Amino acid sequence: MMYQQMRFSVFVSHSHDDLVLANKIERSMASLYLELFLAHKSIQSGDDWHITLLDKIMKCDVLVALVTPNFYKSEYTGQEVGAAWGLGKIIFPICNNETPRGFIKKFQCFQYADDRMSELTSSILASALRRFGNKKVDRLVDLLTASNSYDESGMWARLLSKETQLNEVHIAQIKHALITNDQVSGSRNARPYLNQILNQ
Repeated sequence: MMYQQMRFSVFVSHSHDDLVLANKIERSMASLYLELFLAHKSIQSGDDWHITLLDKIMKCDVLVALVTPNFYKSEYTGQEVGAAWGLGKIIFPICNNETPRGFIKKFQCFQYADDRMSELTSSILASALRRFGNKKVDRLVDLLTASNSYDESGMWARLLSKETQLNEVHIAQIKHALITNDQVSGSRNARPYLNQILNQ
């Protein structure tokens, strides 16, 4: 069973001239089971792309701005960041030979490095989860219950096992996922962490 609507969603705002960089970031983030939106890959022919862009920004958990010299030459990247800002979205700039300006200037930049992509994307995920504040556990439980693979459920279960704020509703949701999602119940990676959570 697929649970796409609950996946951790990242909107990548980038210049069309930075497709190679954007694709590298996409591959690295996909390894963490994140659902990415890149306009050049995700918008189909015939789509009203203005509506699609706004819809994806509204639904994303995080907007990542790929800040390069090309970023500020693009007609749309500033509008995408501004829309995300106005909607109260979490925004992270990834900087590559450029300094953030405008709305994103206030956020500490993640520095792009080809040889540290895994570290970069893991840091972005960890920072995003921290920014969820008291909703972090709610979101982790959602992500666990929506897992589409054994490895994915193992990753979310591992992160959940570090949390101390689980309540009865969270426990009930986890038990329900063990019954209804075989990617959770069948995951050898998730099982030790879930046993630890359920036996507390």
